Amino acid sequence: MSEPDDRGAPPLLPNPAPQTPPPAGGSRYVLPIVFLFIAGLFIFGGWIVSAFNQFTSGMTAPARTEFTEVTLRSGDPENRIAIIDVTGIITSIGPSDMVATIKKQLKLAASDKRVKGVILRIDSPGGEVMASDEIARAIREFETDNGPVIASMGGMAASGGYYVAAPCRYIFANELTITGSIGVIMQSINLHGLLDKVGVKPVTFKSGPNKDMLSSLNPPEATTTEQKEIMQRFIDDTYDAFVKVVEEGRAKKGNRTEKDARVLIEEWQDYADGRILTGKEAHQHGLVD
Repeated sequence: MSEPDDRGAPPLLPNPAPQTPPPAGGSRYVLPIVFLFIAGLFIFGGWIVSAFNQFTSGMTAPARTEFTEVTLRSGDPENRIAIIDVTGIITSIGPSDMVATIKKQLKLAASDKRVKGVILRIDSPGGEVMASDEIARAIREFETDNGPVIASMGGMAASGGYYVAAPCRYIFANELTITGSIGVIMQSINLHGLLDKVGVKPVTFKSGPNKDMLSSLNPPEATTTEQKEIMQRFIDDTYDAFVKVVEEGRAKKGNRTEKDARVLIEEWQDYADGRILTGKEAHQHGLVD
């Protein structure tokens, strides 16, 4: 019996070595994913900070200590009016410290005896509470010892933009100016659910139960009723200060007359609930002249 002819058959391949199956659930990928996620948070956070700095630097006028002077066409030709701009987000941080700049400009105007008044040109959506309040105080101090400050609103003078206008002797606006937005807001972004999905657990050491009540790492339900009341009192106190600035500023009787100045309507606070107003509406409510 002859043996079979295998010359036309393909060569046999050796059996592959047995492969060890990966652990169930793909746990070997968890650490790299978590690492990449955390690294991404830092990168994204840095991008947000960088973008915010670029945004605020673009929205805020460059720091300048000088102001524009205009010679009066009637009366003594030596008399001048200083023009100071409040443009962009009102802040005391970043490349342009608006508070320090405006204080220097008002001080410079006060030192020039030819300057008989200041026009404050405002084109701002608002900004920091403290920064707005410091500018408002500087305006009141200037008016006490020097001439009047007149607010001239541009396309927008809302929230903190109106705050700095309120102590001015007169406030002028176009009927289409966006103003109002009298109110206070505080917000935070909660990241707890996002971190929980990838197994990242924050560890916090604190001196008291309320030290981290604004932390974005805590679950929303961890905020207690007492903590909510603490924050609401802060908001309410700040809002009351805003209302006081408006009432005192608009009630000044010094050189304001009913002929050329508006007074607040009795129910004006009904419109001080954070809503924006046109210049026309603000005029109707006595918020601008």
